[in-house]
Amino acid sequence: TGDVKKTGKAGKPGTIGRLTGEKSPEQLREYVSECFGVSMYGKGDVDAIEDRLCRDKHAGCMLHFTRGEMPEGKIRDGEVLLQRQVSKRQGKANRKYYLDGITAHRLAIIRLTEKVRNCILVHLDDSMIKTRAGELDARSVWRAAYLGDGRIFQKHERTTDTELSVDLLLDASASQLQRQESVSAQAYILAESLTRCGVPVRVFSFCTVDNCTVVRIYRDYGEEKKNEAVFDYAAAGFNRDGLALRAAEYMLSRTPYENRLLITLSDCSPNDVKKITAASGRRSEYQGSAGVADSAAEVERLRRLGVRVMCVFTGEEADLPNARRIYGRELVRIRHISHFADAVGNVIVSLIGSM
Repeated sequence: TGDVKKTGKAGKPGTIGRLTGEKSPEQLREYVSECFGVSMYGKGDVDAIEDRLCRDKHAGCMLHFTRGEMPEGKIRDGEVLLQRQVSKRQGKANRKYYLDGITAHRLAIIRLTEKVRNCILVHLDDSMIKTRAGELDARSVWRAAYLGDGRIFQKHERTTDTELSVDLLLDASASQLQRQESVSAQAYILAESLTRCGVPVRVFSFCTVDNCTVVRIYRDYGEEKKNEAVFDYAAAGFNRDGLALRAAEYMLSRTPYENRLLITLSDCSPNDVKKITAASGRRSEYQGSAGVADSAAEVERLRRLGVRVMCVFTGEEADLPNARRIYGRELVRIRHISHFADAVGNVIVSLIGSM
């Protein structure tokens, strides 16, 4: 974003913007809108969402939800122009990466689709529906004679006994800069495989700029033709994982689906410039054990609300203990794309089976 580079704990790369301490909340909202896209919500709705989510450890934080639609008008801010240019270049790099490995990527889609589809079929029930052809239902013959209703036959139809949706949450912080292409490819493989299985999918990412956590939605439920939008994924800023997970819970709470699965693609290394303020008034950095504990608490809260949560770990070996602390057993680390379908598919199958 044209920000000054900063090295956090354990050498974790991040950014600390020239915005810090210089812009009002209104100016910051305008900045993130110009960088990442206009808000999906009006001011009143945003205030209500922040009142609900930006409390206790995240008190004073801001949220911005966007579909990535840029505001009209000429760009006057050099940082905004640079951010857009960087994001556009990264989108091209993501698409090239996927195409360069298209054989392996397509194979992963085929294998993962088969795994998930077979699992879903196991959880299907037979139901009888009225039709104009099939097995005669003697009890309904009168309907043809008196009502002209030709649906006097029955046939079996396979219908799911669980309404399943899957949300993919991508960590889009600067610590992912060296693996943006692989993260976008993995997200596309997941979205495309689930779409082929007829599962409603939503894909969104998060990063934090100054005091504002940006949630970018690439494709929503019912947008089966928009899986390639995930290639617009680009990393920037910090990552306040706990607040992002709260935002995910807020979005999930507004869906009609009974059974919900949240899959995060993350390096599991929370790090944000805004500190945590405890009930005692003591302030601590949002990184290391404090950030991990907050993220783990939010994952546990999601699970208590009935949401199945798993993580596709995208980070370094040193952060694996963090990942296990946050996500427990529902954690997958992909060493090579050829292992993706089996590793991720096994956990998804296990979670669907437990629904």
